[in-house]
Amino acid sequence: ASFATGEQHTAAIDENGVLYIWGSNHSGRLGDGTTAGRTAPYQNATLLALGKKAVSAVPGMNCTLVLLEDGTLYGFGSNSKGQLGVEGSQFTLPVEVLTNVKAAFTNGEFSFAIKNDGTIWATGSNKRGQLGTGDTESLTAWTQVKAPENVKTFALGEEFSLALTEDGTVWAAGSNKRGQLGLGVDDASISTWTKVADGAEQIYAGVETAGMLKEDGTLWLWGGNKYGQVGDGTTENRSAPVQVLADVQSADIGDAHAAALKKDGSIWVWGYNKYFQLCDGSNADSLSPRQVVTH
Repeated sequence: ASFATGEQHTAAIDENGVLYIWGSNHSGRLGDGTTAGRTAPYQNATLLALGKKAVSAVPGMNCTLVLLEDGTLYGFGSNSKGQLGVEGSQFTLPVEVLTNVKAAFTNGEFSFAIKNDGTIWATGSNKRGQLGTGDTESLTAWTQVKAPENVKTFALGEEFSLALTEDGTVWAAGSNKRGQLGLGVDDASISTWTKVADGAEQIYAGVETAGMLKEDGTLWLWGGNKYGQVGDGTTENRSAPVQVLADVQSADIGDAHAAALKKDGSIWVWGYNKYFQLCDGSNADSLSPRQVVTH
């Protein structure tokens, strides 16, 4: 079973491999044949009829990717940037977009896939070089692209990408106007994959903020910090990784806020809080991690 949230819609897969999806249905991103939103989980009939289990679902900004157990990747929603990699501008029902896929990733405007043979494929917007192709030409069809060797996962921000390889190396490409590539500079976009750090276990990306969890349990963030989402006690953008917490088990970054689960079971939050997303009893931003749950 798994659970994933997009900007305005949510997807879940139960223990039987059945996809449930709900929320805003702008551009048909719920894949139910309409553009009407749903306030309760919907069992996707089209995918259910295929008789194959879903293994992962990725809700992006305006689209959704769903990977089935046989490696077939389906997509629905907006394709205005080529993010689904097929012909057509919008799909309100699931369409097959790629095969032999091991893992898929999208932010809603550009997408990556890792195939079973380890090759990396990409499609969608590339105006800041976020596909790592060495140029800024966008793609409207799935195309095999150069990438670091042995990539195991991606984290996609608004116009930048992070890649994590099997040996724990973090790589970045795309927009760097807030320092979100973590390279110590914040004045240019970079269209080729560039090394950021070693020793990472997990990577994360918000709109303009990025992070990594290192093998020693330390959490590091960098990039846009307007609302304190880097968690260093300031609102200054950070162009190089800053250690925020230690003894962390897992973490994630939202649009402009972040949360971490520590090894002792406590939950810590920080950043933008206008809509009470920090669950701390207020709507004031937090510039540094604040504990909200104890074990």
